Amino acid sequence: MTAEIGYYQAHRQVDKVHGLARHNACAWCGLDAQDHAYTHNDPNEIRDGGRVYSVNTNYYVAMCRRCHRSFDWAHKRFSGAALKRELEQRKREAYARVSDEQRRSAAESRARAIEAAEAWYAETGWGSNPHGRPSPAAVKAAHERIRRAYEQNAQLRAEQ
Repeated sequence: MTAEIGYYQAHRQVDKVHGLARHNACAWCGLDAQDHAYTHNDPNEIRDGGRVYSVNTNYYVAMCRRCHRSFDWAHKRFSGAALKRELEQRKREAYARVSDEQRRSAAESRARAIEAAEAWYAETGWGSNPHGRPSPAAVKAAHERIRRAYEQNAQLRAEQ
């Protein structure tokens, strides 16, 4: 693995290997993740300007944006035992901030989104067509199914 892989390419590789972050729960609070956060554990990490990342996909964890920012903030300001204590405290606080009901609702919503995405891949043949993208009609039908699933999720969350 070389430093020739850039920051964004490394994150796209994580998506390919581990799936989209939004199809996972946040490692800290359990709500929907938006990002794959670099764990800062790779001995061969890459520093590019203000960014620190790894080309090894094993050094990433799915996190919601709020927890990811808190995680990165702690890594910028602490080290050693102080960092470990700070991360443990922030993780406990993040988990306590979210109710079990919120986590359950988010998990159900993610499951429906994953189901819709998998149906879309199956219907359109996305990834199996060696000549490019699926037909516009297949994409339109699949997008409509995903839109309906997300509307249903939003309605269910509004009711809770």
